[in-house]
Amino acid sequence: MIKALIFDFDYTLGDSTEGIIKSAENALYRLSEKKKQGRKSKIQ
Repeated sequence: MIKALIFDFDYTLGDSTEGIIKSAENALYRLSEKKKQGRKSKIQ
């Protein structure tokens, strides 16, 4: 049973910069792939 959650928004407990950057890169990559697929279907 979870009794508490700790949120560290100001990086005092740990630096999550790398994870945030990788998540943003992944999201942008996926969006660009969807956009490319949309163009291909319109051409065919």
